[in-house]
Amino acid sequence: MYNILILLTVSFSMSLYSWEMDYPELLVSPKASKRLLIETKLEDKNGFKNFAPFMTSSLTLTGAGIMLLSDKKEETSNSLTYLPLIVGLGSSVYFYYMSSKYRPYRKAYLRNKKMPYKTRENQLSKERFAEEEIEQLASFGKKLKWISVTTNLISSIIVASNSKKDSDAKAVAFISNVLALSPLVFPLRWELVAKEQRKYKKRIYGPIKVSHLIIDPVHNVVGSGFVLNTTF
Repeated sequence: MYNILILLTVSFSMSLYSWEMDYPELLVSPKASKRLLIETKLEDKNGFKNFAPFMTSSLTLTGAGIMLLSDKKEETSNSLTYLPLIVGLGSSVYFYYMSSKYRPYRKAYLRNKKMPYKTRENQLSKERFAEEEIEQLASFGKKLKWISVTTNLISSIIVASNSKKDSDAKAVAFISNVLALSPLVFPLRWELVAKEQRKYKKRIYGPIKVSHLIIDPVHNVVGSGFVLNTTF
């Protein structure tokens, strides 16, 4: 008789040599320190691409702010009139700097590179610090995204609310409202890298499936099957 058998094996190992499974930072591929190096090499190439949604939103808001100066309602105060323009110009300059000059992965890599890597403790510290750099940058990117969306959206609403009916400023303000949300649709590279690194780390504990010839101890027969092996 030819049977298809499925055997699930779960191993509980207390061996001193199984320490690696307790430190996924050392088993993940690529390691966090290696990921810093990879992203460092890509930063110059991805600088403007990374901040394209922010730049597009800010520049559109700047245009709407300029148009509001000539298309504003008579009762609109001067301070409110200039606010969208100030926000648009300020954020445009800031995100241009971030795109062209700000290289956080490079700084993080250079800091991490100086750390010793001889002992197991050194290796673990180095990888954990690298992971912290990746996560902190993702957290900063998330905050930056929401600040940009909030300020640009409010400023665009100000333009739309205080510009004359059927004016160019009101039309551009509508476009600016839509583009203000673009950073939510296109996440920063920093967020994607952290998400990918967490996903790779989780895969270390995934079950391993292999094909085997298995003996059924109950019926004393041999059949082909799959062994699902996981370790806790």
